[in-house]
Amino acid sequence: MDNPPTDSPLPRKRTSNAVGWDYGVLFDAQFPYKVKCKLCRKEFSIGVCKMKEHIGHLKGNVADCPMSTKEDQEKCKKAIAEAKNKKSPIDQLASAINPEVSMAAKTRQHNLYDPISKEKTHAVHHYCAR
Repeated sequence: MDNPPTDSPLPRKRTSNAVGWDYGVLFDAQFPYKVKCKLCRKEFSIGVCKMKEHIGHLKGNVADCPMSTKEDQEKCKKAIAEAKNKKSPIDQLASAINPEVSMAAKTRQHNLYDPISKEKTHAVHHYCAR
């Protein structure tokens, strides 16, 4: 029973075809979110989404990859932009809110004094009609 060397990266996840897996591999079987950059060998413990930001040189969350080319950067930036613009199944079913329609349907809120006031007004009219 030979154990594989610990240096060799695990194969990438087969269930995902995310662009980040082109640039990163899993390196710890116990922690599925630990990813290693194929280009600069930097290790991340935050998953493949941050790998795309690392390769794409997006500021804020991770350091830029010094080995990524302009083509790699554009590919990752495009994948991130598509993910942001992608609609969920709920968004596809929901219709856009039309402010004109919602303002037209606005009615006065009922309160407790309306029925009492109506009853008093009716009593006064009844008294005057005698």
